[in-house]
Amino acid sequence: MRASNLQVAALPVRWTGGRPEMLLVTTRGTGRWTPPKGWPIGDAPSAACAAREAFEEAGVSGRIEPEALGVFEYWKQTRRGRDVLRVSAFVLHVDAMARDWPERAERKRAWFFPEVAAKLVGNEQLGALIRNAALVCTPSEAWPEPLRAAGFSR
Repeated sequence: MRASNLQVAALPVRWTGGRPEMLLVTTRGTGRWTPPKGWPIGDAPSAACAAREAFEEAGVSGRIEPEALGVFEYWKQTRRGRDVLRVSAFVLHVDAMARDWPERAERKRAWFFPEVAAKLVGNEQLGALIRNAALVCTPSEAWPEPLRAAGFSR
């Protein structure tokens, strides 16, 4: 059983033209920009649940950091009223984007430079995590290992 106010999020990052980009998706109800996030499932590790949310909501996959970069809080309208939810955020080094994914018809996805993404989310704590995610991920970490080993670079 999960704690009712705890969620997980993925902070998908990739490198383009020597700069990091962060992936955001729109929420179903209001169309606001947010990272992929959702509820943990059973006893599965939080990082794995965050990676699952990234695929379901945005169609991306890659290497997820096993430890949360940090936590942010936000208000959500629920059946009980407005609740404060606490979200553990994990950096996801994106190495694949699907053309089709489970929530494709329900959401838009887009890549933004970290400073733009941090403003779009409209949450100071989350904005700080987005900026930090871009700082802790280097181009060599973001580039898939098999391609680096084969001599490819960006």
